[in-house]
Amino acid sequence: MVEIKKGQLDGAIRPGRKRDIGLSIWVFAHGFVELVQRRRIKVKNAAVAQTYFDTLFEPLLQGLLV
Repeated sequence: MVEIKKGQLDGAIRPGRKRDIGLSIWVFAHGFVELVQRRRIKVKNAAVAQTYFDTLFEPLLQGLLV
């Protein structure tokens, strides 16, 4: 939460409840990992999973930025 607060103070992250912003990031990441582990999202290896995660995470990240 410290990084979110710092980002908000620096004007890089939009205003809002730090807890809610952190929770949305955590839920997204946890859900992605869970789906990969359960093979609901199929990837060839960890590098592909990371690249795909980055691709999917980008719109969420853009929505948090000012």
